[in-house]
Amino acid sequence: MLIKRPFNNDIVVVEDFLSKEEADILIEISTKDPSLWDMSDDGSGLSEWYGNQLHISRMNLKDSFIYYKTIVDKISDRSKPIFMKEYNISDFDYLPINYISRRQGPGLGVHTDEISPNHPQYNPYEKIITHGFVVYLNDNYSGGEIFYPQKNISIKPKARSLVMHPGNKEYEHGVKDVSGSIRYSLAWWTR
Repeated sequence: MLIKRPFNNDIVVVEDFLSKEEADILIEISTKDPSLWDMSDDGSGLSEWYGNQLHISRMNLKDSFIYYKTIVDKISDRSKPIFMKEYNISDFDYLPINYISRRQGPGLGVHTDEISPNHPQYNPYEKIITHGFVVYLNDNYSGGEIFYPQKNISIKPKARSLVMHPGNKEYEHGVKDVSGSIRYSLAWWTR
C-alpha cells in the first residue's frame, strides 16, 4: 500500500488498498443479478445515489451474505489503523460497509457527508458524520472523477484505491459523469 496526501490537505489516497482478488470478487457479485440493485429513493433528493446501490444484506445475498460480509469487514478493519494514523483520531464510531455502488451516465451532485438537521436521515441522537471513505473497485471507465469544488481538485483514483476525506462543508464533493464502463465503488463513514 502507498499512502499519500497528494494535495497538501486532508484528502488521503491509499493506492493498492484492495487486492485484485478482493476487487474482482466484489465486482463479480455486482454483475451477477440486476434484481439485487436497490432502485429506491429515501426522500433525500439523492435518488441518483440511492438507486445505484447493491445492499450487502441477508435479504439480497441470502446464502452468500456471510461470504461477502466477511470480505467487506476485512476491508473496513484494514482502513481503521490508516484512518487513525492519518487523522490522529482514536475515538470514533465506524459505520459499516453495507453496499456496493455503481455509476454510469450522470454523475453525482455536489454534497457533504454530514447529515444536517434539514436532511431526511437526520437523527439528533446520533453524532454527525466526520469522514468519508471511498474504495474504487475498477478504473476502466471514462470520467467518474471525484471532485472537490472548494479545493479545485479532481481525482480519478487507480482501481483498488481508497480515498478518505473530512465530511464537512469544506470538503463537499461530487462525481463527474461516467461513460464507457460502469464505475464500481464502496463507501462508508465515521461519526
